[in-house]
Amino acid sequence: GAGAPPAFEAAAAGGKVLQVVETHITAGQSQSIGATTVTNITNFSAAITPVATSSKIMIWVSWSGELSISEAYTHTFGLKRGTTVIGEAASPGNRISGFFSVSLSYFAADNSSTPESSAFQYLDSPSTSSEVVYSVTAHNKNAHTLYTSRTKDDADNTSYTRTTSTLTLMEIGA
Repeated sequence: GAGAPPAFEAAAAGGKVLQVVETHITAGQSQSIGATTVTNITNFSAAITPVATSSKIMIWVSWSGELSISEAYTHTFGLKRGTTVIGEAASPGNRISGFFSVSLSYFAADNSSTPESSAFQYLDSPSTSSEVVYSVTAHNKNAHTLYTSRTKDDADNTSYTRTTSTLTLMEIGA
């Protein structure tokens, strides 16, 4: 016959990518992170206006950089939708909660020239057709300086690394 079977056509109606928005941090930056405070990472947010309230938003985060302290094991990255923390671990209590911790690199105690990284994804259902702003957050037991898309010392020689960080939002139709 002509055309695809009806069951295939019905299945293909949902799950289409409707739009993609990306924030890509290519310039190194630094900011203060307070102890036990969930803090939006500077310039690491993106806005999207869903086509329909039934749409889902697939969020991909890839962060690379460094912390000014060697206690990277008490650091997590998370997300906010507007001012609301989303996707948090159940019953975090006083724990440092988030989506993903820092992946320690070759030498964890080298907090000046060895970049760290973190990557995670989350499927959100904002249930709105109004603009939504998603922000990547940092959360640590200790106050410190967070260096995004660069190392702490950031010296211009071959012993140092420059990286980038990316936040991608993809609207998926219902």
